[in-house]
Amino acid sequence: MNYISSISNQWPGKFLVSKSQIEDFNDGSILTVSPGEQALFVNNGEIAGLFLNGRYELTTQNYPFINSFRRFLANGQLTYHCSVFFISETQSSEVLWGFSMPVRDPVQNIFTKVFVRGSYTIRVNDGGKLLLQLLGMNVNFMAATDVKQFFGNRFQQQISNILAQYISQSGREVLDLCSDTLSVSDSIASKLKNMVEPTGLELSNFCISAMQLDENDPNRRILEQAYAKYREREILGEQYGTIKDTDIRMNASQTPFAGMSFMGQPVPVANQMGPSNASQYQNVVANNGSVDYLDRLRQLAKMKEDQLINEEEYNSIKNQILQKML
Repeated sequence: MNYISSISNQWPGKFLVSKSQIEDFNDGSILTVSPGEQALFVNNGEIAGLFLNGRYELTTQNYPFINSFRRFLANGQLTYHCSVFFISETQSSEVLWGFSMPVRDPVQNIFTKVFVRGSYTIRVNDGGKLLLQLLGMNVNFMAATDVKQFFGNRFQQQISNILAQYISQSGREVLDLCSDTLSVSDSIASKLKNMVEPTGLELSNFCISAMQLDENDPNRRILEQAYAKYREREILGEQYGTIKDTDIRMNASQTPFAGMSFMGQPVPVANQMGPSNASQYQNVVANNGSVDYLDRLRQLAKMKEDQLINEEEYNSIKNQILQKML
């Protein structure tokens, strides 16, 4: 059996964590750790040694812990057996994330759905912490793209929890926060970094690329309609009532007097007018103490012009209106 006298990472750089194919080596073998890497010797599930960038001669004299790897004497040389893992310290490729979540708007006090998406990159901060977690999951290799599989769900849940808490405590309308993703990202990133640290990873370049409200949310739709009416009143000011009344009259003019009211009472259409109408209008005038008399006179004149009432009825009702005005 031939034993290797040189140990180095033979896997491509895309792996954050990779297990060396070499497990048996001679006393005095050379370990080469490239820049941006860590090498960890693992025996019986425990990390026995950590090596940073450099070239090392592995002897029991230089590194006494190697004695615990002793296997047997072969060809006059001591041989050792253990697992060696190489940890890349370089930054991973970008990891994308996204989800939707219901939140209560701190200002409007309504439940609404928010769609959030963004990205982050990570790097190994403590290879020992990371490796112990992966060994517990029986993972020998982890590419940068595997981060999302092993840690993505955990990170995403943490992002969701921190974001919901941030919105609740912000005192700002959710719609306002959607247009200020930079400050929201900064606030979340600082808390998320502390939560990620126990994994042995370091979170970097965290960002929220977009926050959007659900356009079909019925609560939000009702709120926007109410806000539009409020702004209309605010802009028109004292003219609001006059303009709205004019709009109503213009719409009603499309079907003259159909469905309208005269002094608070329904006005029949022409083909419903009969001899008893005059007495009905007289009762309306008599019982109505809060009306726009000039406007009623104009309506009355219009009714006479359209031959909805005769001259006698017109004069009778007009006199009653005039008496009210005096």
